Amino acid sequence: MQTELDVYPNPSSGKIFLKPTGSGNLNISDISGKIIFSSEIQGHEVQEIDLESWTKGIYFISFSSGNQEMTEKLVVQ
Repeated sequence: MQTELDVYPNPSSGKIFLKPTGSGNLNISDISGKIIFSSEIQGHEVQEIDLESWTKGIYFISFSSGNQEMTEKLVVQ
C-alpha cells in the first residue's frame, strides 16, 4: 500500500486535520527545515493540530511508514 496523508483544510489559519492511510511518523518543519511538530500516528486515526499560535508561512508535513515517505506543503495564513 502506498503511504498517503490527507491534510485539510490547507491553507489554514486555525486547526488542521491529518488522516493517514496507516501507522507512521509525522513531522512538520518550517521553511528552514527545523522540525516544529513531531508525532507517531497509530492506524488510521485523525490527528488534529492547532495552528493558531504558529507564524504565518509555509511548512512541510512529512509522513513516513516503513520504507515509504511523502511530503506535503502546508500554508498557514
